[in-house]
Amino acid sequence: MAPPELEELRKKLKEVLEDGHIRPSKAPYGSAVLFQKRKDGSLRICINCGALNKLNDIGIYSSTLKENVEHLRKVFQVLWGNQLYVNREKCELAQHEVHFLGHDINQRKLRMEKGKIWVIQEWEAPMNVTELRSFLRVANYYQRFISSYSD
Repeated sequence: MAPPELEELRKKLKEVLEDGHIRPSKAPYGSAVLFQKRKDGSLRICINCGALNKLNDIGIYSSTLKENVEHLRKVFQVLWGNQLYVNREKCELAQHEVHFLGHDINQRKLRMEKGKIWVIQEWEAPMNVTELRSFLRVANYYQRFISSYSD
């Protein structure tokens, strides 16, 4: 990016920071801030909150049912104290296994979602660098679930 464009980006970032529209964050789940060129060449800021809005599940791990009830009580107190409420129809309480963010989780282990295994097994051979990168990105993410991955 050319120095004048970088300077314009810095000014726009400073402006939206000062206005309170964004704030600095090192959290991996923070919303992306992007700049898109308009037809006239100027830059438009795009704050992507859509990805964050999809992550609205609360996972609670407990060793026993009694412990789970106590954990739930504490979580509900915090939610209600902040005027936040849950949709009872969507609640799944006291589950032995849950599906969350593409993983199957139970008290013994974290596993790759079964559907993801099939996708990787049926992946067509990459024909160019872009397709290879795409496959490697997925394979590298799931390497902890693939025995002898490095062989």
